[in-house]
Amino acid sequence: MAIFVALSVAVGLWSLGAGLASSQLYGLGAGAGLVAALSFLDDRKGLPVRVRLPGHLVAAALLVIGGLFLPGFSLPGLAWYWPEWLGILFSLLFLVWMINCTTSWTVWMALLQAWR
Repeated sequence: MAIFVALSVAVGLWSLGAGLASSQLYGLGAGAGLVAALSFLDDRKGLPVRVRLPGHLVAAALLVIGGLFLPGFSLPGLAWYWPEWLGILFSLLFLVWMINCTTSWTVWMALLQAWR
């Protein structure tokens, strides 16, 4: 929970200069709060995947509903803008993937140990 509080303070201070809309901040806060709650419950009671994965999808959807999604992709010398629905879909998949990668680190560590 300390990580969640520290991250909330950091994002709040960062948003003062970044010019994020209030809906984006609400989406970010709600999504992060849901992930923090799910992670806390998972650490205490061990939530099954059928509970965690839909929760992570809802958390990602809260960010996208708040307006935080990728409108396109750019690299130096290359800019590709896709339709809004594709940006939303890509953002949802990417966010769920990243949430699972960061909150399921014990699974990755167990796999690495088994690989040895």
